[in-house]
Amino acid sequence: MAHRTKGSKLFITVLYVVTSCSAVPISDLLDRASQRSDRMHSLSRTLTHELDSHFPPIGRMMSPRPSMCHTSSLQTPSDKMQTLQVSESDLLSLARSLLQAWLDPLVVLSASARTLPHPAQNAISNKIQELQEHSKNLGDGLDILSGKMGPEAQNLSFLPFRGGNEIGQDRISKLVNFHFLMSCFRRDSHKIDSFLKQLNDLLTDDSGFYSWPTKHFHEVYPRIYVGNAFVATNALRLRRLGVTHILNAAEGNSFMHVNTSAEFYAGTGLLYRGIPASDTDHYDLSVYFEEAADFIGKALAYKHGKGKVYVHCREGYSRSPTLVIAYLMLRQNMDVHTALAMVRQKREIGPNDGFLRQLCRLNQRLAAERKSWNK
Repeated sequence: MAHRTKGSKLFITVLYVVTSCSAVPISDLLDRASQRSDRMHSLSRTLTHELDSHFPPIGRMMSPRPSMCHTSSLQTPSDKMQTLQVSESDLLSLARSLLQAWLDPLVVLSASARTLPHPAQNAISNKIQELQEHSKNLGDGLDILSGKMGPEAQNLSFLPFRGGNEIGQDRISKLVNFHFLMSCFRRDSHKIDSFLKQLNDLLTDDSGFYSWPTKHFHEVYPRIYVGNAFVATNALRLRRLGVTHILNAAEGNSFMHVNTSAEFYAGTGLLYRGIPASDTDHYDLSVYFEEAADFIGKALAYKHGKGKVYVHCREGYSRSPTLVIAYLMLRQNMDVHTALAMVRQKREIGPNDGFLRQLCRLNQRLAAERKSWNK
């Protein structure tokens, strides 16, 4: 089982953008998965409590041990500390393997619930059907997610269920076996819920927000800096960094923008270009991709390849990294995953969902152009 490394940020970046290319924000996808798994686990707890309320004493003596569950052979982390050491791909694979292992047993439970000798038989039967629905929807969502994450996330452990279609012939055996299966499912649903919550937590900090940049600026590609307005308005500091060009991705005088211009840098020797972008999902930043790429390219070529460019917005988090990613795609022939991963490895960024979709469309266009050139 792989352990988490510094490659986690790269994994999250790739996962983040490929999900957005499907027009589904990663936060929404994992939130939905967590909600479904939480509901599934809650239902399993309710069901076992209802079964316990009318479980005969002899049944407790006859009930198999948890180690006899058909999923017990799957090695899973036993506590939160161990879970933190497991790679994201393995966490998803474990959750999918457990869900897959319960497809047939849930069918057996659903069929058996209709004739279960229990006072709450109707309620139990309805909840089992709801469990099946949540399990299927969750499994479908995780299958889509794993398909976007590469080979490691698609590994599945086969855990055959050999219990057959009947859970018992007499009243006691039916209750005992039904209770045993539900206890196993409750245990596994708790694991699934824990794994998915851990995956979701990887994308957020303690406050529940995406990780914020830890420094004012970072060099995300040789001689390309992405940063915030604080450094952008300090010409002396920029000159000390060796910066020759400034690209303001948030030019304007509102609270969402940075009010600089060519005149602001007059006499400093810094060459300026401004783009009046807003950090909203519906803003079309893609109309400036070529212009920004040209400016960055000229900056790097300045003085025989000695130039440095500082690309910024207010926080250096959404607008400015999006323009740098577009440059890497347009001028360095990177695909969207590679470009975004390269920037994300150097700086904590979070292009909004609209910008990510625009990068995905650019990726599709460039891929189509390359394909036509190769014909």
